[in-house]
Amino acid sequence: MKKIVLFLTLVILFTLTSCAQAQNPPVKGKFVFYSLRDPKVGWAAYLLKDGKMMLLGKKLTSPVFSPDGKTIAATTGNGIVLLDEDGHQKDLIDLGKRPAKLRWSPDGKKILYSIRIKEERKGILRELDLLTNEDKLFLDFGQGTHFGGIVYSPDGSQVMVCIDHPDPEKIGIYILNSDGTNLRHINKHGLSQIWLPDGKHIIYETNRDEQGHQINKKFGSFFRMDLETGKVTKLQDVEILTLAFPKISKDGKYYYLSKPYGQDGQRIVLWPVEDFKKEISVTECVSLSQGTGLSQDLDPDWHQGD
Repeated sequence: MKKIVLFLTLVILFTLTSCAQAQNPPVKGKFVFYSLRDPKVGWAAYLLKDGKMMLLGKKLTSPVFSPDGKTIAATTGNGIVLLDEDGHQKDLIDLGKRPAKLRWSPDGKKILYSIRIKEERKGILRELDLLTNEDKLFLDFGQGTHFGGIVYSPDGSQVMVCIDHPDPEKIGIYILNSDGTNLRHINKHGLSQIWLPDGKHIIYETNRDEQGHQINKKFGSFFRMDLETGKVTKLQDVEILTLAFPKISKDGKYYYLSKPYGQDGQRIVLWPVEDFKKEISVTECVSLSQGTGLSQDLDPDWHQGD
């Protein structure tokens, strides 16, 4: 009898700490992300499609789909690698440093990315032209700059960035033209931002009031801003550390992001725009070997298809 109880206890513990590697969420399309799911593999990029998870490549981070979904760009040691869905390398672009926060332009011709200049203690944005392999400076905001979210407008004519800076007056959300001109400061307190598919509104998250004072360390709110009128509307209170840098599906119906789970896990979830409480799991955490914690699925990108 004791053996049976012990066996059932182990089964329950395993169920609580280890989840299925892949889900089949009730949405169409495919996801890419990077994760530590197997200590023997290390950090790597993965593709999730039709409920099946596939390893794309070891030591790859920040994977993103091209607009047509046929190519995946990811960061590697000193540059950007382009892969097909089977993980086969199509191109390797040497940039001399490891980039981060890759963002593909809506026309598929360019990739924006951030890079850290340690000796100058700042981050900068650079633009890679995929047709010519020309790599040029896109935005340098000076010493102490850290770039958060980078988002193209739906038509590709503008770029929105979230900037952290030692000068409180320079913190916030900026919009500039896709050629790097006409930089304007539209909000001082946004922590992460989404450009809605209509091109006329953005959503941002903050835990500060209009004067920049912190309201709550743990909770903040989602706000919608009309870019033509500047009108701001509060949408929903959220956990500020849980919903960092969400994205929106191409059809505008779902938010999705990597969300903390347990003490040290991260899993990909989505929820309908109209119902913040209806959370849908895309991936689930798995237990790493020898009690080293839970897997961490980070920086997802979702291609819904046509």
